[in-house]
Amino acid sequence: MKTPSISSHLLVAIWATLLLSLSSSGFAVAQDAAGDEAQDIASEATEEVVDVPATGLNRPMNGKNLQTFEKDLEIVKGEITEPEFRTLMNAIGYLRVYDLAARGDKEKVYQNLDGKTPKEIMKKVKWRTGDN
Repeated sequence: MKTPSISSHLLVAIWATLLLSLSSSGFAVAQDAAGDEAQDIASEATEEVVDVPATGLNRPMNGKNLQTFEKDLEIVKGEITEPEFRTLMNAIGYLRVYDLAARGDKEKVYQNLDGKTPKEIMKKVKWRTGDN
């Protein structure tokens, strides 16, 4: 059996280095192309986002005063089911009794709920809303 000479080892090393450098640069180009494509898709998706108004259980309530909150309640009533609305009203009633900061004052309860959605109001009193 013949032992390989130093030149054959050198030739194998050069060959391996050449293959590695070619495959690495091709891989980097492929990665760049994939990264550019992903960035294009992300920017297209961002452009397609439409500001959809919140409705139903996801509508933020305006608790600045009694009139605006009660107006929002009427709007929400038309957008959700009767059982959901009854649960919401029960939650608000519960807060009128047990929210110590409001001390039974309806306007203070509404002010404390300003910006919260009906779903958040019901979760505040730990009642089931269908996605707990």
